[in-house]
Amino acid sequence: MITDHPAVEGGPDFNTWLAEHRAVGVHLKDRERAIHDALADFCEEYTVWPRAGLGIVASLWGFEPEVSVFAEDANATGHWFHLPDLSGPTGVDYDRLADEFDRDRADDYSDVALITWPGNNGLRIVRHTFAMRIFSGVSPWAKEFYRNTEDLLRLGFLHSGLADSLGLADAMREGGVPSLEVARHQAFSGPLGGLDSETQL
Repeated sequence: MITDHPAVEGGPDFNTWLAEHRAVGVHLKDRERAIHDALADFCEEYTVWPRAGLGIVASLWGFEPEVSVFAEDANATGHWFHLPDLSGPTGVDYDRLADEFDRDRADDYSDVALITWPGNNGLRIVRHTFAMRIFSGVSPWAKEFYRNTEDLLRLGFLHSGLADSLGLADAMREGGVPSLEVARHQAFSGPLGGLDSETQL
């Protein structure tokens, strides 16, 4: 089912774009059409826009920035990546990433997807939330990841009301709470310093 979706700035709305995209596929040869249709099906299911080739760079919490291949809206509130591309930023080899992907997919996580078409073993695509799990649980940079995002996570707990419900609000406010702007800067610049990126997660 096609859902309403914010337009990419300067472009058509999502439903219009998807209809135009599918219309182009009708004129392609068999293999090209199969790939084209598989990508269109993924975009429709997850309501995402293709970004490959557009140079949309996402800063991964202060680590090596990576090119996003799909984005969830014009404001880039969510990004999807080719799984192999996360090996460099996370410091985790591809075989381990693939194991984590397969495990999460078997557990029906919504932020991992396998795009397939006839004659292909599948294209592994993951959302930035998968990358967060890798950084926090598998990456050799886990301590740095937590250090970079500590204040941002603390603000999230406080603003969501979760800290209050858990009785942790006073402890989390101890010593002062930085502004969201300061916390975001810390999370996205990290130990590597300022990174040139068009988008920050």
